[in-house]
Amino acid sequence: MELTRGLDDEVHAPSLNVQGGVVGHRDRAAALRVFAAAADLARRLGNHSLEATALGNAVQTRLRDTGIDERTVADAERRVRLYRQLGDRRGEAEALYRHGQVRLRMGAPDDAVGFPGCGTPR
Repeated sequence: MELTRGLDDEVHAPSLNVQGGVVGHRDRAAALRVFAAAADLARRLGNHSLEATALGNAVQTRLRDTGIDERTVADAERRVRLYRQLGDRRGEAEALYRHGQVRLRMGAPDDAVGFPGCGTPR
Protein backbone atom coordinates (compact mmCIF):
# COMPACT_ATOMS: atom_id res chain seq x y z
CA MET A 1 0.00 0.00 0.00
CA GLU A 2 2.74 2.45 0.89
CA LEU A 3 4.50 1.86 -2.44
CA THR A 4 1.49 3.10 -4.39
CA ARG A 5 0.35 5.99 -2.15
CA GLY A 6 0.99 9.28 -3.92
CA LEU A 7 2.96 7.65 -6.74
CA ASP A 8 0.34 5.97 -8.86
CA ASP A 9 -3.26 6.59 -7.89
CA GLU A 10 -4.44 4.31 -10.71
CA VAL A 11 -2.80 1.43 -8.81
CA HIS A 12 -3.45 2.77 -5.32
CA ALA A 13 -7.26 2.98 -5.73
CA PRO A 14 -7.76 -0.74 -6.52
CA SER A 15 -5.20 -1.60 -3.84
CA LEU A 16 -7.37 0.21 -1.31
CA ASN A 17 -10.38 -1.80 -2.44
CA VAL A 18 -8.50 -5.07 -1.92
CA GLN A 19 -7.21 -3.86 1.45
CA GLY A 20 -10.80 -3.20 2.53
CA GLY A 21 -11.69 -6.80 1.81
CA VAL A 22 -8.75 -8.10 3.81
CA VAL A 23 -9.31 -5.73 6.73
CA GLY A 24 -13.02 -6.52 6.74
CA HIS A 25 -12.40 -9.97 8.16
CA ARG A 26 -11.01 -8.39 11.33
CA ASP A 27 -12.52 -4.93 11.56
CA ARG A 28 -15.70 -4.00 9.67
CA ALA A 29 -15.52 -0.31 10.61
CA ALA A 30 -11.97 -0.05 9.28
CA ALA A 31 -13.02 -1.86 6.10
CA LEU A 32 -15.81 0.68 5.55
CA ARG A 33 -13.31 3.54 5.89
CA VAL A 34 -10.97 1.91 3.37
CA PHE A 35 -13.80 1.18 0.90
CA ALA A 36 -14.91 4.83 1.20
CA ALA A 37 -11.36 5.99 0.47
CA ALA A 38 -11.17 3.65 -2.53
CA ALA A 39 -14.51 4.89 -3.88
CA ASP A 40 -13.52 8.53 -3.34
CA LEU A 41 -10.17 8.13 -5.10
CA ALA A 42 -11.77 6.19 -7.96
CA ARG A 43 -14.39 8.96 -8.31
CA ARG A 44 -11.65 11.62 -8.49
CA LEU A 45 -9.81 9.56 -11.10
CA GLY A 46 -12.98 9.12 -13.15
CA ASN A 47 -12.82 5.34 -12.74
CA HIS A 48 -16.54 4.68 -12.40
CA SER A 49 -16.20 0.91 -12.57
CA LEU A 50 -13.84 0.80 -9.60
CA GLU A 51 -15.97 3.31 -7.72
CA ALA A 52 -19.01 1.07 -8.22
CA THR A 53 -17.03 -1.96 -7.04
CA ALA A 54 -15.83 -0.22 -3.88
CA LEU A 55 -19.34 1.07 -3.13
CA GLY A 56 -20.71 -2.44 -3.60
CA ASN A 57 -18.16 -3.83 -1.18
CA ALA A 58 -19.13 -1.21 1.39
CA VAL A 59 -22.84 -1.95 0.95
CA GLN A 60 -22.25 -5.67 1.29
CA THR A 61 -20.16 -5.12 4.43
CA ARG A 62 -22.94 -3.06 6.01
CA LEU A 63 -25.55 -5.66 5.06
CA ARG A 64 -23.52 -8.35 6.81
CA ASP A 65 -22.74 -6.50 9.97
CA THR A 66 -23.60 -2.92 10.75
CA GLY A 67 -27.05 -2.64 9.29
CA ILE A 68 -28.69 -0.13 7.02
CA ASP A 69 -28.35 3.63 7.20
CA GLU A 70 -28.72 6.51 4.76
CA ARG A 71 -25.14 6.03 3.56
CA THR A 72 -25.94 2.43 2.62
CA VAL A 73 -28.96 3.54 0.61
CA ALA A 74 -27.02 6.34 -1.11
CA ASP A 75 -24.13 4.03 -1.98
CA ALA A 76 -26.48 1.35 -3.35
CA GLU A 77 -28.32 3.89 -5.49
CA ARG A 78 -25.13 5.54 -6.78
CA ARG A 79 -23.80 2.12 -7.72
CA VAL A 80 -26.85 1.40 -9.88
CA ARG A 81 -26.48 4.81 -11.57
CA LEU A 82 -22.78 4.22 -12.25
CA TYR A 83 -23.33 0.84 -13.87
CA ARG A 84 -26.16 2.27 -15.96
CA GLN A 85 -23.90 5.14 -17.03
CA LEU A 86 -21.21 2.63 -18.01
CA GLY A 87 -23.71 0.49 -19.92
CA ASP A 88 -22.61 -2.49 -17.82
CA ARG A 89 -25.76 -4.63 -17.74
CA ARG A 90 -24.22 -7.35 -15.58
CA GLY A 91 -22.98 -4.79 -13.06
CA GLU A 92 -26.36 -3.09 -13.13
CA ALA A 93 -28.16 -6.36 -12.46
CA GLU A 94 -25.94 -7.14 -9.49
CA ALA A 95 -26.29 -3.58 -8.19
CA LEU A 96 -30.08 -3.77 -8.47
CA TYR A 97 -30.02 -7.06 -6.57
CA ARG A 98 -27.95 -5.50 -3.77
CA HIS A 99 -30.19 -2.41 -3.78
CA GLY A 100 -33.17 -4.72 -3.38
CA GLN A 101 -31.51 -6.34 -0.37
CA VAL A 102 -30.97 -2.90 1.18
CA ARG A 103 -34.59 -1.86 0.63
CA LEU A 104 -35.89 -5.20 1.91
CA ARG A 105 -33.83 -4.88 5.10
CA MET A 106 -35.28 -1.39 5.52
CA GLY A 107 -38.78 -2.84 5.36
CA ALA A 108 -39.49 -1.13 2.04
CA PRO A 109 -39.48 -3.89 -0.59
CA ASP A 110 -41.66 -1.87 -2.99
CA ASP A 111 -38.87 0.72 -3.19
CA ALA A 112 -36.60 -1.96 -4.66
CA VAL A 113 -38.48 -1.86 -7.96
CA GLY A 114 -37.45 1.72 -8.67
CA PHE A 115 -36.08 4.65 -6.75
CA PRO A 116 -35.97 8.46 -7.16
CA GLY A 117 -33.40 9.87 -9.51
CA CYS A 118 -32.55 6.59 -11.14
CA GLY A 119 -35.50 5.83 -13.38
CA THR A 120 -36.98 2.38 -13.49
CA PRO A 121 -35.13 -0.88 -14.08
CA ARG A 122 -34.98 -2.13 -17.64
